[in-house]
Amino acid sequence: MAPRALVHVEIPAGNRDQAADFYHKALGITSSLDTQFDYLGFNFNDTSGGAFVPLSESVHAGRVVVYFSSPDIDADLKSIEASGGKVVLPRMQVGDMGAMAMFQDPTGNIIGLWQSTRP
Repeated sequence: MAPRALVHVEIPAGNRDQAADFYHKALGITSSLDTQFDYLGFNFNDTSGGAFVPLSESVHAGRVVVYFSSPDIDADLKSIEASGGKVVLPRMQVGDMGAMAMFQDPTGNIIGLWQSTRP
């Protein structure tokens, strides 16, 4: 099995600007708003990043979601189900950037997969 990289982190925040300000002051992390997706994103190294996401019925404070790279989301989702996990968001195209999916592991954690279309 190919090694996986941690490629994205979503940090829920009731006040995204306050969260962005805190992480900038505390850790020097800068963020920028993508108005097309209303996505307050940040980068924490050359290949990984994340976003401060608004709270909602399905997004709760304290429920940080990490995304692992995937060379083949469909194959990974089959393997996840065969191993006792549950698909909670099937493969979904994200513009021309790539595709994502989410699953729940047997202990209740929600984890994301990301398959980039960019090199």
